[in-house]
Formats: sequence, structure tokens, C-alpha cells
Amino acid sequence: MQLPQNRHFVRDYELFTKSLVIVRVKDGQQAEWKNLEKVWELVSDRKAFARYVQDEIRAYLRKL
Repeated sequence: MQLPQNRHFVRDYELFTKSLVIVRVKDGQQAEWKNLEKVWELVSDRKAFARYVQDEIRAYLRKL
């Protein structure tokens, strides 16, 4: 986010802080995305963090 070459992520994904974003790319273009907003709530609990990220990725992949 801080580097000039990464600033487009702030705009592209409507970010206001560092985030974890899942992005589906189709034909070389961003087709859809999801910001995993709870990562900062769970960052101090390694197991809950990992479970949240895994569950969100699984749910995202099921939609495809």
C-alpha cells in the first residue's frame, strides 16, 4: 500500500489499511474480489486467523 506502484490496490479494492484480499482473475482481468475484513480482529489468535482465512477461501472457491 505504501509504495507508489501498489497504490492502485487502495483504489481497486477500496482499502483504508493493509488487508488480505481474495481476487478471482479471468482472462487476465480482475473478475471479482473480497476483502477479508476480520483479519485484524483475529491476527492475535493464530488458529482463529487461519480458520477464518481457510473458511473464506473455501467459500469463495465454492462460488466458482
